[in-house]
Amino acid sequence: MWSKGNPNFCETLSSLISKTRELSLFILKMVVEGFGLPEKGTMAIIFHNEVQGLQVLTKSGNWANVNIPPNGFIVLVGGMLKAWSNGRIQAPKHRVVTRGDKERLSFILFAVPNQETLIKVPSELVNEDHPLRYKPFKYEPRS
Repeated sequence: MWSKGNPNFCETLSSLISKTRELSLFILKMVVEGFGLPEKGTMAIIFHNEVQGLQVLTKSGNWANVNIPPNGFIVLVGGMLKAWSNGRIQAPKHRVVTRGDKERLSFILFAVPNQETLIKVPSELVNEDHPLRYKPFKYEPRS
């Protein structure tokens, strides 16, 4: 992008990635500790340039705008965390719809397990009220 490089940008981006990884691990730890279980899961943390456009599909089937506050971010649960939690945590369907002439820029950190990791519902999350909804499966990234 820059013929002579841009060390300040690279340093800032590296710091952002590091802090975002720490944040994702902290959020996953809170989710897992809430269930009283060992750590595992997946999600995405999204930052943007204050040009809105993110929408989630509501239970009633309507698209709702998600307004990310200035200097804020949003955490979206992914399908693997939904499967791991036996459906107790929902993964929203989402899309981006932009309006106007301002360009929307996003920085997204995906927290995913290592390839071939077995995703299995912990036995503590299966009972009469919550029968097993997902068979164990290995994580394989989409190509």
